Amino acid sequence: YQPWVGTISDAERTKDFADAAMRPAQREWVRAIVAVEAPVHVETVLRRLAKAWGIDRLHERYRKVAPELFTQLDASIQRRG
Repeated sequence: YQPWVGTISDAERTKDFADAAMRPAQREWVRAIVAVEAPVHVETVLRRLAKAWGIDRLHERYRKVAPELFTQLDASIQRRG
C-alpha cells in the first residue's frame, strides 16, 4: 500500500484552503487521491489534501469544505455510508 503523496504549487498553497474558488482544483486532487487509494474514507481524503496544502490539523473551517468537494464529483467516485 502506498498512500497518495501529492504536491500543490506554492501559488495555490498561498490561497485559502476554504476559499470556494479553489473547489475545481481541489476536486481534481480528490480524484487523484481516490484513484490511488480507493476505497478510501472521506476523512482520509481530506487529511491527504490538507497535508499537501501544508495544513497540519483539520479544523472545523476546513471540514466544511467536504460537502462541496464530494457532492459535485462525477459518478466514478461513489460515497457510501
